[in-house]
Amino acid sequence: DDLLVRDGGRRQLADLIPERFLERHEIGIRRSSAESDGSYLGRWNHELAVVRTDGREIAVSLLVMALSNGERRQYIGMIRPRRG
Repeated sequence: DDLLVRDGGRRQLADLIPERFLERHEIGIRRSSAESDGSYLGRWNHELAVVRTDGREIAVSLLVMALSNGERRQYIGMIRPRRG
């Protein structure tokens, strides 16, 4: 709940990623888009830290899925608290 904006707005991905990881994230997104092998899609195998709305970091698992409509590809991510 603390990851979401409660006034109906949306948090942007850059708002969730700790600042120290932003550059590495952008490099990874560009590489993944260029390779498009899909090996990272559809599995809860990504473990990372995200920033809550109160500024604290928490550990989460990430699931990434891709949607395509012809020439455009979009990515959807879901996060859940890391277990264990």
